[in-house]
Amino acid sequence: MSVLIDDLIISLEKKFPPNLSAEWDRSGWQYKGNNENTESIVICLDVTKRSVETAKKNQANLILSHHPIMFNMPDFLDYRLYPASALTESIGSNINIYSLHTNIDAASGGMNDYLAALFGMEKIEIPQVSGCSDKELSFSRIGIIQPVGFDEIVQRCYNLFGISSLNLIGSSSSIIKRLLVVSGSGSSIIRKLNPKSFDLAITGDLKYHDALFFRENGYCVLDIGHFIEQKLFTEIIQNYLEEIYGNRLLYIKSIEENCLKGVGSESNN
Repeated sequence: MSVLIDDLIISLEKKFPPNLSAEWDRSGWQYKGNNENTESIVICLDVTKRSVETAKKNQANLILSHHPIMFNMPDFLDYRLYPASALTESIGSNINIYSLHTNIDAASGGMNDYLAALFGMEKIEIPQVSGCSDKELSFSRIGIIQPVGFDEIVQRCYNLFGISSLNLIGSSSSIIKRLLVVSGSGSSIIRKLNPKSFDLAITGDLKYHDALFFRENGYCVLDIGHFIEQKLFTEIIQNYLEEIYGNRLLYIKSIEENCLKGVGSESNN
């Protein structure tokens, strides 16, 4: 049984309202074709060659991505180079693309609430900082957890996100009680908060000079990269659509490989 694409998008926008997006964001339609119905959906972090090929292989005519492919577009499009290569392939195959980015980070029941639940956070709230936009801070959550050792938190991250390494910035407290989570890149939010207002921040993709700032100013931050978003986005979207449509749709998760690979060197001993 097929589903009207416009109805599906309306359902998503009710749950994750577009007006919650940051002003600089480009969430929403990236490409809208002439399809009216869909039976199969690809859910992914980014619209890449792999996700488009996955859609074609599974006869899916709708891609739901977290990161908008139109977010950092070049001055002109060269079909041989990404992102134009993936976008033109989608258009040529009449595959619709819709993205939910910062609106799903901020929304109730979205990425940050889901992340907070994974760590058993209680008394969850949006941080408050005098003179700071509520909208920007809405892309994070702060709360308390049952006191736990730092090493156990790290192990939880390994297990939850299927990773074998992460980056620690600063010195960790031996016991973690108050936790800050930012599902995306949380540098701008964490900077605005007093490092004494939480024991640990969990976020992704910190730039070098942000990490230096945090280390030198007494913050404790775990940088997990985009593994947070990849896991959470695909689960949240599929779970929500299954509540509405049940088994009327086929959901295909397109999981990208990490584009940053560690390179080791052999010993000369």
